[in-house]
Amino acid sequence: MQLADAGYDVWIGSNRGTRYSLGHETLDATDDAAAYWDWSWAEMGLYDDVANISYIKEQARVDKMFYIGYSQGTIQMHYGLAHLEDSFFADALHKVVHLAPCFITENTDH
Repeated sequence: MQLADAGYDVWIGSNRGTRYSLGHETLDATDDAAAYWDWSWAEMGLYDDVANISYIKEQARVDKMFYIGYSQGTIQMHYGLAHLEDSFFADALHKVVHLAPCFITENTDH
């Protein structure tokens, strides 16, 4: 809210799995549940972030924007950057800021 109060154009994305994202072109969340829910944060980084950023840039009429990710929004952007930095994100974003980043660890001793 501080950024909006300071005059910045703030867009808040909503990831898959929320009530705002239950529309699918070919699958139904209850009838085709296994296929409908067969995705991960990797797809969000490759497809959803790209779609959201493209839409925002078009609506706001800007060439580049800033991305602030929180928790899951950080891991999906890390994945997107790892795979699409040169082909999309370098031309779409000024900077990326990660707050409360999440990560996955395996084979670690506690």
